[in-house]
Amino acid sequence: MRRISGTVRAFMAIFAVIIVLSVAIAATTGNRTNLTLPEKLIRGIFSPVGHFFWNIGREVSDFFGGLFHLSSIVEENRGLKEEVEALRSDVARLSGLESENRRLSDLLALKKSFKGRTLAANVVYRDSGNWLGTVVIDRGTEDGVKPGMAVINSLGIVGRIVTTTGSTASVLLANDPRNAMGAVTVRSRDFAIVEGVGDGTGVLRLKPLGADPDIVPGDLVVTSGLGGIYPADHIIGEVVDVDEGAYGMAKVAYVRSSVDFSRIEEVLVLLDGQRGAAK
Repeated sequence: MRRISGTVRAFMAIFAVIIVLSVAIAATTGNRTNLTLPEKLIRGIFSPVGHFFWNIGREVSDFFGGLFHLSSIVEENRGLKEEVEALRSDVARLSGLESENRRLSDLLALKKSFKGRTLAANVVYRDSGNWLGTVVIDRGTEDGVKPGMAVINSLGIVGRIVTTTGSTASVLLANDPRNAMGAVTVRSRDFAIVEGVGDGTGVLRLKPLGADPDIVPGDLVVTSGLGGIYPADHIIGEVVDVDEGAYGMAKVAYVRSSVDFSRIEEVLVLLDGQRGAAK
């Protein structure tokens, strides 16, 4: 402790001498352009010491200045990250609104293309007892909805109403095996029955009614209007595969529905049945 104390005292004494001499030089120099010999000697002796302490002071200043600058950068970076997240959220929200607006516009255009009464509805949830084949909409008997009514959207045939409550209704989707509809191919005008497969893929089974059908992959299939439920000429889907029967005659074909049954959000219920056929 004594040695350390003595060293500190010696250092403080040297530092005090430096300060006194510096003040003395500054006071006696004035505006003179030339230094005296003693002044030159003193400056020569103490210049290295002064330079040493000046460098230390500059490094300390740079160090703390760097810390403050780093802290400022970290804070600015945090603020920028928050702004980016907010912008991403806004983009997602606007994208969702744009998609919803497009669907509603398409549904409105579809509604205007039908003669009879129609009713727009939202899918509120899927029936837990039949996840792949049934959805529930927010319209029911209070809105005039009854079992057997066709349900469509701008993409194609969705299904038909099977059960109702006052404010809701269950829709049996077109991909359910219990659902069948009259169909016709646009190119060859072959009549057929289209029914659900029930595997959740959106593929439907097409069974031709004629003896010599001309059905090939790529054929567009629409509703025939027969059966009294679905309107004529509303799209069902596109033929993706054909199983040939004996003598090259088509035994069964498979149609990929134009509707994505896992993403149905808004639908149109045809309250007037066949009077809801397209103009």
